[in-house]
Amino acid sequence: MPSLILRDLPEEVHKRLRDRAQRHHRSMTKEAVSILERELVASDPVKLPPVVATSRPIPSNLIDEAIEEGRE
Repeated sequence: MPSLILRDLPEEVHKRLRDRAQRHHRSMTKEAVSILERELVASDPVKLPPVVATSRPIPSNLIDEAIEEGRE
């Protein structure tokens, strides 16, 4: 399995990682891997639905309504 060595880790980050690892009953390494996995999976591009072809243009008021519903 690949490894990663972190150098020059700020003291505050080290302390927070140590405290968080203790709260989750993990080693600091396991906690760091957990955080990286979660963040990297969360940053994956959003998979959008396929584009739908329509026979006529969609009225702008329907587009505005769809945008507003997505912001709720």
